[in-house]
Amino acid sequence: MSQNLTLKKILSSGIMVLAVGFGTALSAEDLGSYDGPQLYRRLCASCHGPDGAGDGPVASTLKNRPPDLAGIASRRRGEYPEAKIRQIIDGRSGLVAHGGRDMPVWGSDLGQAGADTDAVLGRLVAQLRAMQRPDRR
Repeated sequence: MSQNLTLKKILSSGIMVLAVGFGTALSAEDLGSYDGPQLYRRLCASCHGPDGAGDGPVASTLKNRPPDLAGIASRRRGEYPEAKIRQIIDGRSGLVAHGGRDMPVWGSDLGQAGADTDAVLGRLVAQLRAMQRPDRR
């Protein structure tokens, strides 16, 4: 009986340690110090791929293929619609794949930027601009 009680205490303690550890590891991180490439890798690459082609490791599991982010300007006759891209990223322009307006799938991470949210979005939008392939018309 005593051994069972001790085993239960050990297991309970282990579960508590794991829960606390995972809670910390899975919590949103501060993105305020991230540069554009780091933001892209952290927030976009899993779906859109390392080069923005829509071929990230998660892409095949999604109902709709992620768009080719490196071809945004090419699809718009060389224009990169910065304001529209910002609205898509921050949730103001609804994309079903990104979740609702108030909570894009990475909304908690962007929220951690606090007062730097606008600057973080600016760096991510600039990174997407830098990733554009030349217009091949």
